Amino acid sequence: MDSINHPFYVVNANNCKVEFANQAGQSTHVPIDPQCFTLKEKINKPCTGAACECSLKNIFKEKGHYKSDVFEINHNGQTEYHELHGFPIFDKHGSLEKVIEYSRDITARKKAEIALEKTEKELRQAIAARDKYFSVLAHDVKNPFNFLIGISELLQNDLSDFSEEELKAILEKIHKTSIQTHRIFENLLYWAQTQTGDISFNPKVFHVKELIDDCVDTTRIFAENKGIKLEALPVNGVYAYADENMVKTVLRNLTMNAIKFTGKGGKIQIGVQKNDSMAEIEVTDNGIGIEQKDLSKLFKIEENFSTTGTEKEPGFGLGLLLSKEFVEKNKGEISVKSHPGKGSTFTFTLPLYS
Repeated sequence: MDSINHPFYVVNANNCKVEFANQAGQSTHVPIDPQCFTLKEKINKPCTGAACECSLKNIFKEKGHYKSDVFEINHNGQTEYHELHGFPIFDKHGSLEKVIEYSRDITARKKAEIALEKTEKELRQAIAARDKYFSVLAHDVKNPFNFLIGISELLQNDLSDFSEEELKAILEKIHKTSIQTHRIFENLLYWAQTQTGDISFNPKVFHVKELIDDCVDTTRIFAENKGIKLEALPVNGVYAYADENMVKTVLRNLTMNAIKFTGKGGKIQIGVQKNDSMAEIEVTDNGIGIEQKDLSKLFKIEENFSTTGTEKEPGFGLGLLLSKEFVEKNKGEISVKSHPGKGSTFTFTLPLYS
């Protein structure tokens, strides 16, 4: 028995005392059971009280082989994984007389399993990212270009057939479509860079209210075109430490998202407040809202969640995925609260500068 590297024990079934422990069993740091004493301490000590609800009790009850769930042990700052096996020994009358137990160190196997699970998860995400990328190219990018090509051909061939007012409306539509398509390409570029790790990260101190005001100024025209009131709440003196360009992208995406899902006569507010050591920025609208069952899908690329805006604007949620990437890159968190028919509030945090 002493030649066996695994801790090995013989336990009396009547008094739960360890009658024999091999050399490994007397010197190991591994518990005989995760809920009991260590092996070394438990030798010749009866198992009593709550600690007795362990593998021994399972063997006594079932009178058959027992295998514990994998349990973790922190030893010298390192995590180890072990499993416990127990086997009953019966006397000639069929009564349980002793239990043989041994524990196995399965750290190498468990770490290999964890590494495999991580690789599998990363592979699933990479495939989902590829599918998302091509979906955006096939719909969000292809459709605007089809419109631009079609309308330019129409103008080229029949320009004289349009009145001045009609031409003005067409040019406004071309301008709006071009801006939206440029924004899609910009998000695609940023998102691709986050996937490859090529995007630069330059955090600095900035006044959050100034970024909010800038976002409102640059997106107000889109809100006004839908008859939506867009305003920045009057809060000053909040400074954050983050990458300013990334935060601008997050604010713009969340604001344009709110405009997309808010109807004529609606209202969107952007504000910031201090919450412990974080700046908490909120983009709130009173638009169509989101079903509760869909909230958990918004920031997961593998869900492939999409919906259309109040004026049938298409979208594949790439802006939200990118926003999540950027917020987490800046050590913040992003979340959403929403009620169908009442609107949504997207909240993200950034480290405060104080």
